[in-house]
Amino acid sequence: MKKLTVLLLMFCIVLSLVSIVPAAADTPALDTKAVLEVNIWDNNQLKGLRQIADDWTAETGVKVNINVISWIEYWTLLSAGAFGGQLPDVFWMHINEAQNYMWADLLLNLNPYIESDDAIDLDNYYEGIVGIYNLNGNQFALPKDHDTIALLYNKSIFDINMSKLSYINHIGCSVSVGSEEPEGISCAILKL
Repeated sequence: MKKLTVLLLMFCIVLSLVSIVPAAADTPALDTKAVLEVNIWDNNQLKGLRQIADDWTAETGVKVNINVISWIEYWTLLSAGAFGGQLPDVFWMHINEAQNYMWADLLLNLNPYIESDDAIDLDNYYEGIVGIYNLNGNQFALPKDHDTIALLYNKSIFDINMSKLSYINHIGCSVSVGSEEPEGISCAILKL
């Protein structure tokens, strides 16, 4: 299967990664008539990403089309695209799905690009976050941001021993308080 140009969870780095592509000996020059397809799931980030894309287009001549897809439809479309060989050029990835795409050999190994670009320093990223997108020493994505997960609760209502809670338990507690799983969260709830 043809390797797809896939840069995950970090649209901001597209500028530095693609700008080095013409320097590679076996890589053709950028096709300025091409349109780079980018899929994201958060409309709140569209304005900032659009500005980055516009700046990149001004520098390279390659147009960028950003598609905002709802969280639920995003994963259905991405999965269908993977099976059909029609993944977008750039797309966001979630830690719950990354391993599936890496093991299926659907993502571009970024090591040669990272090694040849002085602007990319993996030490600038949280080790635990950048490591999520590494398989067998190969880096398949770089994070564009990260989340912080917290559990807030009313101590007068719940008797919770915080020292025995894991990430999964946090989600379980939050789900038991609310009526359904929060949007954007996929988890199994374990009762410990």
